[in-house]
Amino acid sequence: MLSLIGYLPTTVVFLIGMMRLMGMRSWVRAPIIAVAVTAFLYLVFLYALQIPLPDGSLFETGEF
Repeated sequence: MLSLIGYLPTTVVFLIGMMRLMGMRSWVRAPIIAVAVTAFLYLVFLYALQIPLPDGSLFETGEF
């Protein structure tokens, strides 16, 4: 899934799923936290570590 849609959407979906499995009951809180954590990690990798994260091939070609 990571190579198809990229790091950002995959991480958000994964974090929401894990939070729900670990017992977080709020459907509003989980996506907010997932987006915040993903944005933080993205900025750390991009600016602090200067390591680009994988883009998805699905969005590069414009085709499914």
